This record gives sequence, structure tokens and C-alpha cells, in this order.
Amino acid sequence: MLIITKENAMDTILNSVAVHPSEFIKDSLNYFKMSQEELASRLGMTPKYISNIMKRKSGISTETAIKLENVFGTPASFWIAAQGRYDEFQNRIEEERTILAEEINIFNAYNLNTLFNKLVKLGFLSNENNIVLKIKSLLSFFEISRLSLLDKIIDKQLHGMAYTPKQEINKYDFIAWLNCGRKKMRDASLEPFDMDKFKDSVRYIRDLSSNRLDEVWDIIAKKYASSGVFIVLTPCIGKSSVFGYTEWLNGTPIIHLSNRGALDYAWHSLFHESYHVIQNKRLKVFIDSVGKPTNSDDDDEKNAHNFASRILLKDEDVYNYFNKMDFKNFDFAVQTHMVKQFAKLKNIIPAIVVSRLQRLGIIGYKTHLNSFKKK
Repeated sequence: MLIITKENAMDTILNSVAVHPSEFIKDSLNYFKMSQEELASRLGMTPKYISNIMKRKSGISTETAIKLENVFGTPASFWIAAQGRYDEFQNRIEEERTILAEEINIFNAYNLNTLFNKLVKLGFLSNENNIVLKIKSLLSFFEISRLSLLDKIIDKQLHGMAYTPKQEINKYDFIAWLNCGRKKMRDASLEPFDMDKFKDSVRYIRDLSSNRLDEVWDIIAKKYASSGVFIVLTPCIGKSSVFGYTEWLNGTPIIHLSNRGALDYAWHSLFHESYHVIQNKRLKVFIDSVGKPTNSDDDDEKNAHNFASRILLKDEDVYNYFNKMDFKNFDFAVQTHMVKQFAKLKNIIPAIVVSRLQRLGIIGYKTHLNSFKKK
């Protein structure tokens, strides 16, 4: 028999399993040699009310807890905590039943096991073999109470998108990819956003584009952070099919990049998304994905594309240098040398030069020069 005192009350709660407070009342009744009817009388309550507590049909209210303190000398906080611990335990049991009954169906219907494994591989989740533990891990990752809420979260996120990609993306892969970047942002150290400093940072970063993006990523991230912009590189998850995404969270601009595709597109995506920050349209989100956008006439998208193109290379410079020399008729060795020479002149990686030559129609898309674009 355990008698609860002021000194051991909270230790008893912390060290005990979640039992109904009626068990502690039973111990106290035995110690005080008191019947339930007498306890009801001393509490000024009906015997039926006490009987319901002892049968676990009722819980202990704050008012009852205070009265029990007066009768037994046990702190009211103990009774309140005991009831709360028991209720929490019962709710968790009910939650487990709900997960087993409903969440597993959603987990399987959405094919979330595949997504779970991808997040484990990226280090965002710990591997689990039990399906219930997998579901609880995903709930924590997405910060939702039920998997059925995933669609609502995603629909809210995509509302106001600058354009919808023509090629359908897997929305669960996409929102997981986005969440990975957001979680990293919480641990980031950023200065307050300063538009002028950010524009200076963009110009500074352009001088690094003679390197692969991943080779100078740390420099880029620190430079952008100094102007209040968080930029994150998260590998593309499954069929999220995303190159880049720009959003504002609580006044902080976030640029998400996946570094997918060829070497040239990595740099283009960086400056494309950076321009969306410069546009400063905080209620509009921008996504750069696979496929031609269905509403590619969006002016903001056009302007971002043109900005990225011109800051990297001006079309007229490429055209004047290569087209006047009848570039497409030179042999492999000469073409390769010319691309390298021009890239060095413009302080840029050769992959971007090749991509621009193709876009301007100076060379075709099937060319040995594509080797410059491979990672």
C-alpha cells in the first residue's frame, strides 16, 4: 500500500505506470480505514459519484482534487497529474487503434512506404520495421496529426503557384522534398533580409560560375545568409521532378534547389530562383519543374528566365563569337577548344556555353559537346 504525501507526490507520478487515480484512492481508503460512503460524505459528494470514479466511469475534476487534498492531505496537483497521465495513456491507446484502423490504409494507398525509405536514405528519418512506427515517424516529419491531412497541407502549399508544371509531379514526394529544406532552415543563422545586400550577393555569386555549383555551394549559402536569404540544396526525392522553388516564410525568403539535371541547369536554376526573391512577391510561390509550364506566359516566370539567361551569358555575345566563325562546320577538336576558350573569357563553365549554343540553334542538341554538361 502506498500513501501519497506532499514530499513523494510528484515522484510517484513520474515513476509509476499510468494507472487510474481510483487505485490511489483505494490505497488511501485502506490506510484511513474509511469506506467509499464515508469518503463521499466527507467530500460532500454523492456515493454514486465516488462509485463512478472507483469503477473508472468518471475522472477526477480539479474541484474533486482540491477536496481530496483536504481529506487525505495529498496535494491536489497529484490527483490532477494522475488523472492527466491516465487520460494521456488512454488517448495514446486510442490513437494506436486509429493508426491501425485508418492510417495504415492511407499509408498503403499513398505508397508512403517508398517515400519513407527515401527519407531514411537522406537521413531525415530513422529506419523502422514496424509499420506503426513508420507512420508515427512520417506524422512527425510532416508535422501533422493524421496522414489524411497530407492532401490539405499540399493543396494549401500549391495554392498561388506561379505555374503548374505540364509534367505531373508526385505531390507527396514534392512536399517531402520541400519539408526537408524547411527543417534545415530552422537551424540556420541568418541576418535580417536586406534587398540591396542580396542583389550584391547575386552579382558576387555570378563570378563563381566558372565552377560546378556544388563545388562552391558553401560560399553561396554563406553569402546569401549574410543578406537574409536561406538557400538549401536537397536532392530530388522520387518523382518530385523539381529543379527549384522559391517561397517566403515569416518574412524570410527561401530558395530550394535540387541540383538535378545537367551542370548548366544547376546554375540557371540558382539565378532563376534568385530573381524571384528580387521580385519580392511574397504571396506568390514559384516552382521550376520538369516540362514546359502550362501557363508559360506568366510574366514573372519570363522575367526570371531572362534574368538567369542574361546574367550568365548574353545571347548576342555568344552569337557574335560563334556564328560569325561558322562554328558548326569545325571538327570536334576545334569546337571543343573554342568552347573552352570562350568559357574562360566569360568566366563561366563550358556547359553553359554549350547549352546557349543549342538554344540559339548554332549547334544541334545531339552533339559530342554534351559531354561538358554531364556531372
